[in-house]
Amino acid sequence: MPFVKHVDQKSLSGLPAKVALVSNGGSKLPCLTISFRAAFAAEAEIKSTDRYDLLVGTEEDKGVVLLKRSEDGLYTPRLTEHLAVFRFPSFDKFGMTRHKQERCAAEIVNPEENLDLIEVTLPAWAVEDVKSEA
Repeated sequence: MPFVKHVDQKSLSGLPAKVALVSNGGSKLPCLTISFRAAFAAEAEIKSTDRYDLLVGTEEDKGVVLLKRSEDGLYTPRLTEHLAVFRFPSFDKFGMTRHKQERCAAEIVNPEENLDLIEVTLPAWAVEDVKSEA
């Protein structure tokens, strides 16, 4: 009999990121949104003029995404007083099922090396739904 791990959302309240798959206009595919608390965004030096690439982990990195600051990156964050929000266009990498926001771990990768990378550990649904590159 398979078991599903119960996670108390209150215990996750200190995590800096939230991840969801939500409707994006008229698209049939949900879009991935990743938001960071303002304190984390400040620590990561996320600015509204920054551009980022989204790198999706596969194989042993399945369930992890990297946001890499890049001059020619495709995505820019939207900053509010409390959040930095990345909204990625619809693509089927995480399946067709919409998922509400869930808190997730996020960290700045080797900040002393100035790699301009943020690593986000995705919720369990993303690991289950991630499709392999064929």
